[in-house]
This record gives sequence, C-alpha cells and structure tokens, in this order.
Amino acid sequence: MRVVVLPQEVPDMGPAEFVEPVAASLRAYSEGKVRAVPMMLFDLVGGEVHVKAAVLDRAPYWSVKVSASVPGNAEQGLPAAHSTVTLFHVDSGRPEVLLVDSGGLLTGMRTAAAGAVAARLLAPATDTLLVVGTGLQARLQAQAFWMERPFERLLVWGRDPGAAERVVADLRSVLPEVRMQVAQDLRAAVEQAQSVVTATASDRPLLLGEWLRPGQHVTAVGADVAGKRELDDDVLTRAGRLYVDSLEHNMQVGDLAGAISGGRLSASDVTGELGALVSRPVARGEQEITVAKLVGIGVQDLAAALTVLDRIDRPHPRSSQVTAAGLEVRS
Repeated sequence: MRVVVLPQEVPDMGPAEFVEPVAASLRAYSEGKVRAVPMMLFDLVGGEVHVKAAVLDRAPYWSVKVSASVPGNAEQGLPAAHSTVTLFHVDSGRPEVLLVDSGGLLTGMRTAAAGAVAARLLAPATDTLLVVGTGLQARLQAQAFWMERPFERLLVWGRDPGAAERVVADLRSVLPEVRMQVAQDLRAAVEQAQSVVTATASDRPLLLGEWLRPGQHVTAVGADVAGKRELDDDVLTRAGRLYVDSLEHNMQVGDLAGAISGGRLSASDVTGELGALVSRPVARGEQEITVAKLVGIGVQDLAAALTVLDRIDRPHPRSSQVTAAGLEVRS
C-alpha cells in the first residue's frame, strides 16, 4: 500500500487547488452520483472521532476517512486534528493508498474550498468580511472567501481575544492588501460586515438572527456534529435562501438539526443543496439574506485526496485521476 504523509509531501498546497474538485463533488452529490453512509461519531476522553465514507461514480477509488479531534493536544505541542483517508480500488476493493494527515490539511482544505464555493454562489460583493473563530479553519476560510469575493477589510472575533490577534497576525502575510483588526464586540462586527463566516466548535449559538440585516450572507462550517451550535434558530428562519451541502446530513447534526428538533424549521424550509447551484446558479436578491450551512460530506474528502495525489504525481494541474472522476467544473 502506498502511504502519503501530509502535509510534508505537499507543503505548499492551498485552498485554491481544491475549490473546483470540491465544487464538482458537491454537484455530483446533489445529482445522485455519490453513495455514502451516515457519518459515524464517537467520543474520546477530551475529543471526538468522525468516520465518513463515499463512493463516487467514475472515480478510480472509494474512500473512508477517520478523523480525530483532541483540542487539548495543543498543551503538549501536538496538532489538535489527526486523520487518515484510505483509498480503495473501485473494482477490487483493495486498499491502495493511505493518506496520513497530522494537522488537518485535507479536512481543512476541503472545508475551506466548500466555503469558497458558497461565497461564489451566494455572497454579495463584500467590502468587510467577519470571521468568527480562531483556529486553522478560520484562517483558511478568510483566504478562501477572498479568492471569490475580494474584500478590503477583515474583522476577526474570538472568545479568546489573544487567539484572534494571532489569526490577524498570521493572515497579514497571506492577504497583505487587506486591512485587518480584532473585533471586540461580536454584534457590532456583524453590523459592519456584508458577509459572515463562522468556524468554531461552539456548543451554543454565537451568531443571532436579530443582528442580521437585509442583503447579508452567512456561511457556517463549525457545527458539524450533534450538540454543536453556531447559529441561533433566527439566523436560519430569516434566510431568504438557505442552502446546505447535504440535506440528509444536516438534518442529523449541527444548527439545522437543532432548529428542526426544536420545531422552528422543517426540511421543506431548506432552499436546496449547494451542489445544485454549481450547475444552475441563481442570482441573489439585493435585500436577500442568504445562509450556507455546511457540515462536510465524505465525497469532499475523496475529492481532496485525489487532488493531493494528482499534485504529487503530476505537477501539471489538469490531472488524469481528477478528470477521470469528473471532478473539474471549469478551467
């Protein structure tokens, strides 16, 4: 079996290389070209483990990802996220590639890429972006959003102001043309932004619907398991258009599941899946509040893994494994 160790083998990969494969994987999912099982989740002492799997029509492999998140690792100088993605040959079922990811490169990049797709399809022209969160994903989401909707000003809010300062310091070298500052008051920051991205592990709502104004956009990526909440119910009910990556998965975990279980929302209130917009974009209304709620799906991990293999094996960006899987939507 081939073993690929990340990020060492592709230290310079960024979100831009994952956007089109992830966009196409979302489209394939919404078109019924993906077979997947519900996400498995179990708790660790001080952390959690996710298991996601997917089979994609025409792909050379099918995948299983096992991902562990242990926030306390930081105290020992270890990454909080560790995962493996195993690629099995689609015909024989033989495990052929094992991607070992210490630090969350694959999950981080594919989640950021999905955020970029949401920005492309739903966000308005944005002068000020607010990012809620202070982890790796907050950093990646800011970069990914800028690729699709270049903004002039970035506000970063976190429950730990010192951590928010570190995010700003890191991003200044990546987005030097953007003015950045730490937001002291979350509500005031929401009022200043045209678009908001939440990327936290919060177990209670941080963003309230009563703070939103017509024309704003929200992308929420943090609440990906039962018990996590970033958005209150009013954010979802106020949305003129509410899109998800997977209706099935969102009804089981995260913000949407919480609103449904509380009786504030039903599946029929969801406008649709983001993948449907990839092939059939719809213009947004100027006064429309749009929300993208993303929990992450296994086919994104498969797309990300194929993208990494292609980068390693074929420096030319248009690669046979990705195109063979039908995972490119535009040049």
